Amino acid sequence: MATIKSAARSVAAEARAPAAEVSYTNPTPAQKIRALLTRLDLSQRAAAKELDVDERTMRYWCSDDSGGRPSAPRMAILALERLAQLRVEAGGT
Repeated sequence: MATIKSAARSVAAEARAPAAEVSYTNPTPAQKIRALLTRLDLSQRAAAKELDVDERTMRYWCSDDSGGRPSAPRMAILALERLAQLRVEAGGT
């Protein structure tokens, strides 16, 4: 019986504890692109080739400070997500 009470207290304490490592903010397009490149184990240069865009464009898309340039288009993010999905289906990364 003591174990059930201590387990209940532990769960209650965890519920009250702040979840510092949990972020409820939406990632920026640059953060999404960088995460996908990491997941795919692609360099910015290789990703630019995969998407048939200039390397400089990919660098802008990966940069949080784009200097007034547009952020990565949703289609580029979707294309990288699809590439990741295809690699998983093919038994890759």
